[in-house]
This record gives sequence, structure tokens and C-alpha cells, in this order.
Amino acid sequence: MNWLLFNMDLKPSTSLLMGKLHIINGKTLIASYMATSGLSGHQEKKHQSWRGIGAIPECKKVGISHYSVLTEPYGRISNPETTDVFFLD
Repeated sequence: MNWLLFNMDLKPSTSLLMGKLHIINGKTLIASYMATSGLSGHQEKKHQSWRGIGAIPECKKVGISHYSVLTEPYGRISNPETTDVFFLD
């Protein structure tokens, strides 16, 4: 089973901080990508959970063991000109 691991060092900064999103199968690293969470200037630990601007909160901060991501694509039928695939949570 594949799973995702996101690592990012939250700290004060006026520029956009980047982290890494890893795709892992069992114990084997499949791929890694540059990724981010939160807007520049709002990527400190104190900004976790600030909706729309802060970083995704650590699991322990919100009392969960892990996040899950729906991997079944949802086609946008309401606008047939749109060919993008969307994922719902």
C-alpha cells in the first residue's frame, strides 16, 4: 500500500518555506516532491490551523494519529469544458 509523508520545518520567515512530500510503498521510497503548506509569513507553528493561510496542523495538535486522502478522482460534470480531475475530502 502506498502512503504519503509530508515534512516541513515550520519557522518564522517572510518568504515561502518549502517541504517535501514523499510517496512510500511499504518501506520503499517511490518519489519525493517539493511541497508547501500555508502562505508565506504564516508558516510558523503558531499559525497551524489558521484556515486558508496557516500550515496544515501536526496530527498531535489536532488529536489524530494520521491524515487520510481520498484517492478516487471526482470528475467535474457541471462544466463539461473542464477536463481537470478533482479530489474531495
